[in-house]
Amino acid sequence: MSVRTGDRPLVLEAPVADGRVTVDFYGPHGEGVRASARGLTATVVDGGYPGEPVDVPASGRFRVDPGEELRLEVELPAGAVCPGHSLPDVSKCVPGTNDVADCPNVTLTLSDPAIRAYRAGTAGGDAAGSFSDRLVAVFLEPDVSQM
Repeated sequence: MSVRTGDRPLVLEAPVADGRVTVDFYGPHGEGVRASARGLTATVVDGGYPGEPVDVPASGRFRVDPGEELRLEVELPAGAVCPGHSLPDVSKCVPGTNDVADCPNVTLTLSDPAIRAYRAGTAGGDAAGSFSDRLVAVFLEPDVSQM
């Protein structure tokens, strides 16, 4: 997952979304959940693949400035895979297809109070309670080796 901001910086405490990350793999054509995990933590990584973990800054926070991105990795535990599936299997498309509708998708949700504060600051005023603290990313045709 990559996090980018608008015209203001976003500051996230380390570890990022400690215990507040959810990952769900859904099969195509209404198959339902293939894997699901709650209570995960994101690791900040450099831009390479595979990403190398980035040291936590002395401030204990990661700052995302406008025009920059914060790259995150989340590890799906083997125990998150639903019965009848394997870890390599959760990201497989219907054989012989090139249609995204025949492939699973991944939903990654990251919750952090800093996100709510950022959104409230964008709207102006003291409206922090009116905004969600969640960022949601949806990946189509996931490659589990790069997730």
